[in-house]
Amino acid sequence: MRRSSPHTIDVGALRATVISRRGLWLPVALTYALLLLSLLYLYMQVPVGFPEQWAGRDRLPDQSLRVSRLYRNAVGLAQADLSVAAYRIMHLLLFIALWPAYALGVYRLRSARAGVRFWGMTAVLLLLALAMPPLLSTDVFYYGITGEAVAEYGSNPHIRPPSAFPGSPLENFIYWSDFPSPYGPVWTGVSAIVVAVAGNTPLAVSVAFKVVAAVCVALSTVLLYRLASRLAPGRETQAAALWAWNPLVLLETSANGHNDALLALVLLGSLGLVATNHGIASYVLAALSIVVKLTTVPALALLVIGRLNTGRPVQRGARAVALLLVLAATVLLAYLPFWEGPRTLQSIAGQPLESMHGVIPGTVSGVALLFADEVSAERAGRVASLVALAALTFGGLWAAWRVWRAGTWLEPRGEGLLWGASLVLLPLAFVRAYPWYVVPGLALLAAVWPHCRRVTIWLYALCAAWFVVQYGF
Repeated sequence: MRRSSPHTIDVGALRATVISRRGLWLPVALTYALLLLSLLYLYMQVPVGFPEQWAGRDRLPDQSLRVSRLYRNAVGLAQADLSVAAYRIMHLLLFIALWPAYALGVYRLRSARAGVRFWGMTAVLLLLALAMPPLLSTDVFYYGITGEAVAEYGSNPHIRPPSAFPGSPLENFIYWSDFPSPYGPVWTGVSAIVVAVAGNTPLAVSVAFKVVAAVCVALSTVLLYRLASRLAPGRETQAAALWAWNPLVLLETSANGHNDALLALVLLGSLGLVATNHGIASYVLAALSIVVKLTTVPALALLVIGRLNTGRPVQRGARAVALLLVLAATVLLAYLPFWEGPRTLQSIAGQPLESMHGVIPGTVSGVALLFADEVSAERAGRVASLVALAALTFGGLWAAWRVWRAGTWLEPRGEGLLWGASLVLLPLAFVRAYPWYVVPGLALLAAVWPHCRRVTIWLYALCAAWFVVQYGF
């Protein structure tokens, strides 16, 4: 019998060590970064004659071309000779290729630790997205002109629309020029500070808000990692990458500067406080989120239900009064600097409906358009949205009632799942919703995803399909 040498190398153990320390994820992540770099270059090369199909749509027919040129000239990049057809084909291929690279990279991270390589790669991906021109939305410029209204003119953007400031250099870069700000006063204050620091030129404003979004994503990723280490130990690195590396998250936050990155940070902080039994502080943060943007109301409602379903009736009543006072104080203090009577809330419902953007109403409307006129198709989309929202509301109330009758509430990871799922499903069903609305919900789902993998993966896949259909073609 052959004796094993004391110097024999266990190849299997060595391979497992290499995988766990360095990971097979790194080559895939580098490929993903290369795809993002290619998309960055492509976004700086929008060709003349490109038919506007993203941010500008019908009102700003050359929006993508102007913003692309703005960023290209800032870095001294020469204009490439690309036809419109070639550009659209390359964009679609890159847009689709991002997703399998991202999914494989996250999958390969299942046994990895968050070392220098992981955090370095996350920073690289954020910086690549940060360097991209904001072509998919005009929101960064809208943030800028509302901040300019406060910082430069001492005006109230909740009352006066951007068209009231015709001399602004941002005027020709915004879509909703005749509509007062639909955002909360906290975000208006942030916008004013950003403009006061960065200035009001289109390039400076867009870069500044993209930096704010990128910083929020970076902080959220660290917070998500720490939260997942408590709620899903052993998979915290994968949970952080699931959200922070997601193409939708990168392109809608660091690339296009949406304030939903701040909402994700605030709600992750709120869930973290729930996990450490700081109920009132968690409620204050959740209440603060709705005076940034109203889309987080479902999470706040679920948080209230969770705080009121235990204890005797007197205790519940006292807790309800306390929570109501906290919410009222937060909203009143936030609106106080901008309050000019009830008309301050005139734009709180959002912009007028011009097209169906939610997955459910948009799909139903698109199919109906094959068999009916445009008015009938829009009506079908609205009905589908109402049915979907009613079903989600009924299902949520039924589940809450069952838990309420049991006299208990979910543990933090179950609560995170409910918050995240509600903040993803409602935009999918709403008529006037955009892909970036799901960013906070995706963050919450990532924090708890090892305990609800199927639900999380399906919701992530559905958001990916929505994002590709909305902007890829």
